Amino acid sequence: MSYLANILEQPDVLRSVIQTYKEAPEWERLHQGWVERATSHRLVLTGLGASFNALYPARYYLHQKGIAALHLDTGELVHYLPDLLQQPLVLVVVSQSGESIEIQRLLQQIDRMGPAPSPVWIVSVTNQPGNGLDRASHLSFQTRAGAEVGVATKTYTSTLALLHCLARAIAGDLRPQDYVDLMQVADLCGQFLNGWEDWIDPAFEAVRQATSFALVARGPSIASACNGALVLQEAARCPASGLWAVSFGTVQWKCCPLNWRRCCLHYPVERWN
Repeated sequence: MSYLANILEQPDVLRSVIQTYKEAPEWERLHQGWVERATSHRLVLTGLGASFNALYPARYYLHQKGIAALHLDTGELVHYLPDLLQQPLVLVVVSQSGESIEIQRLLQQIDRMGPAPSPVWIVSVTNQPGNGLDRASHLSFQTRAGAEVGVATKTYTSTLALLHCLARAIAGDLRPQDYVDLMQVADLCGQFLNGWEDWIDPAFEAVRQATSFALVARGPSIASACNGALVLQEAARCPASGLWAVSFGTVQWKCCPLNWRRCCLHYPVERWN
């Protein structure tokens, strides 16, 4: 198994997770769980790295539906906002392994609240069942994407698909058409990757001279910008930043020490409005 193989597996992994959870009873359990707690609990979305980035579209969607959701890095939640875990929460936790040190500390802090029933209702998304987070969850979902070589790819895209359904299920908006749409996404992903040998060299030549990268997006697409930057940092060892369009406009006109002209398209701020 190689990193390239993981990338090329993404369409099949997407189809598998969609088929696994197509009209699954877990979605109704999730919706009813939220309805029962909506007036008394806060909704918190948390993860680290790629898992944190994957939560951006869900956060935007929930807010658009009138459901306020805090989106917090798990490390920051554990170290700087631990009192929040003593409040009634519906806590959506995303972690590929379900075993990272920050996730373990999160679960330990919840456990230390005492023998009484915890006010935190945990919903998790992990790669495989049986990990610590999965066992501690009241409701759990798995991507079952298989082992990854290096930086997360297929686990990230399959997590995006699950969170697409999760946000809609919480809002009571999950419909059969959502599964159809996700299957189309998998097909388009497959079409794109089938021709990777034709565009990989031109793409490399286009960015070969860059010493740093700025990936720019708006709204839910900020997930792709931030995670693309993370992949460049982890896999290519290149300085990279995922930026909101307005933030990028501020950076480019206020003379950042990085030579943005060498590494990205340089548009006036108005082009992003």
